[in-house]
Amino acid sequence: FILVKIIQDDILYKKEAFISLVYINKEYRNQGLGFNLFENVLVKLKNLGISKIHLGKGIDPLFCGVPVENTNHEFFEKIGFKKQGISTDLHLGKASFQPLELRKKIPYNIKVATIEDFPKLESFFIENFPGRWLYEFTDYMQKGYKGDEFVIITIGEDIIGFCRVNSEKHSVNMHNTNWSKPFSNLYGVGPLGIAKYFQSNSLGYDITAFAVNLAFTRGASDIIIDWTSKVDFYKKLGFSTYQNY
Repeated sequence: FILVKIIQDDILYKKEAFISLVYINKEYRNQGLGFNLFENVLVKLKNLGISKIHLGKGIDPLFCGVPVENTNHEFFEKIGFKKQGISTDLHLGKASFQPLELRKKIPYNIKVATIEDFPKLESFFIENFPGRWLYEFTDYMQKGYKGDEFVIITIGEDIIGFCRVNSEKHSVNMHNTNWSKPFSNLYGVGPLGIAKYFQSNSLGYDITAFAVNLAFTRGASDIIIDWTSKVDFYKKLGFSTYQNY
């Protein structure tokens, strides 16, 4: 089977589809079934008006791409897919963790969000990150969650940054906890975003450090940051590479 996701939104990912999972039983592999499956799927997607297809990515993905060690890269290239750089999942375990100090290069406040912060947080996303992150936050609000998974930075009355932190055991699950099986209590940190005019003040470092400290305080055994190209940045916070795509 092939699991395909199409986002039902008039603006976000319009005419795009995301292949989340491909699976063929071992005894039936290397017989051309994969090619036949993809041939049928690609025709159906074209008939639906889809003009761009991704392996991984999208909203709530299982993976952000094809794992580097996967042996099927040549197959995907033969049927028309093209590589688009490397994305990385990163890991930090409690055993190697030391509480992180915030740099605080400029005055600001940092805290866990509450429902009262939602109107300003929604405005922040509309102004700064009107794509997938706004879509995910809107979905979060509509499901009735309370804000515990969002860390926010404010200056005065304005929200200027956010970072998500969530547990695989919590009702709010995200793709950064898809690797939960090997860990006793996996947390995910990210995504994070800082308003454009405040991006050179170490606020990204500080809000991530706060979220990491918070996750371990809440009982995390391990933390995964997924789907990123900012490997050097996260290494400064103690993370190391877990998986490349």
